[in-house]
Amino acid sequence: MSKWSFVALGEICELTGGNSAPQGSEPFDNGTLPFVRMRDLGRYHFTSNLNKTDDKLTESAVQKYRMKIFEPGCILFPRSGSVFLNHRAILGIRASIVSHIGVLHKFSDSINVRFLYYYLQTYDMTRLSKKTTGVDSIAFSDVVKIEVPLPPLPEQERIVRLLDEAESLRAARLRANERMEQFVPALFNEMFGDITKNTKTWKLHLFGEICESRLGKMVDEKQQTGLHLKPYLRNQNVQWDKVDITNISQMDFDEKDRVTFQLQGGDLLICEGGEVGRTAIWRNELSECYFQKAIHRARPNLDLAVSEYILWAMYALSQSGGFSDFISQSTIAHLTGEKLKKLPVPLPPLALQREFAARVGEARGVQAAQERSSERVEALYQSMLSRAFAGEL
Repeated sequence: MSKWSFVALGEICELTGGNSAPQGSEPFDNGTLPFVRMRDLGRYHFTSNLNKTDDKLTESAVQKYRMKIFEPGCILFPRSGSVFLNHRAILGIRASIVSHIGVLHKFSDSINVRFLYYYLQTYDMTRLSKKTTGVDSIAFSDVVKIEVPLPPLPEQERIVRLLDEAESLRAARLRANERMEQFVPALFNEMFGDITKNTKTWKLHLFGEICESRLGKMVDEKQQTGLHLKPYLRNQNVQWDKVDITNISQMDFDEKDRVTFQLQGGDLLICEGGEVGRTAIWRNELSECYFQKAIHRARPNLDLAVSEYILWAMYALSQSGGFSDFISQSTIAHLTGEKLKKLPVPLPPLALQREFAARVGEARGVQAAQERSSERVEALYQSMLSRAFAGEL
């Protein structure tokens, strides 16, 4: 790259921002013009074809709020609030864009847009970040000064062809992972029908008949010292079908607590608040672990049910709003122990549940192999990016 010339970003394109998002639902009801929010950018992280948005603006809203409209081919990046995420995208559709996103457009003939898109993936914009009213942001006056390598166009095009191949491999692996994530819910529906309507007329049992359940220990987050500090799970550690132990807390649990609140493999962890009913299975991710009051621990009666079936039954109920009649509303929605025990759950024959659990286990094996493959593909992609702009491709 040392033999390449460099140019300031502002010399090869124009930089602007989007508009503040109109408030309320009316500007978006039956809208037709895609409106790119930060979550749309984050859905991809890196993409050369951002073509899906959650929201669309009406033509009247575009006129009323004087929304800027951008054509396909612009490069997008976070300019405030989420600068540290370093998302990058090429806009693939005609759209309006929220003000938290910066837009590069009107490019010089000297730069290949995809070459610039790939280069900007290697540039960490947090180095330009400043705090304004508690929110990280970057000034356009700093962004336009970013130095960009400018090899001859044929060289830019050669590098883009190589990186396009790497990105297509990466995108294919991502699509395969997404399909795998959809497999288990689809398998559940195929084997058990729509349990929210009990279409296969399985016998109904109350949750309290199927599982012994209890809430975790009330803990004081400020008491982080003691003789018996042990890891324990909070609500945010419990994700659908996954226990995240990356930011696990430590708390003092005495001998009595350890008997009462220690987790066992196969225990179901159910969120009392937040996303009410979110469920995961404890698979002995740690040799010893406990749980706080915001979590129900449910231990299935193995003569009636297996954990995998209960987990995905809870997921199906959650997706359909099936918890709504069982949520207590005070200041915050939550699922009490008594309410959970009265939740009706269709219960198929145990042999069919076990068959489902076995097939889920097979799917997990495939998923684990795909994740390892994804890691290798991502390492290859990052290596090629690095080498490309070091002049080594």
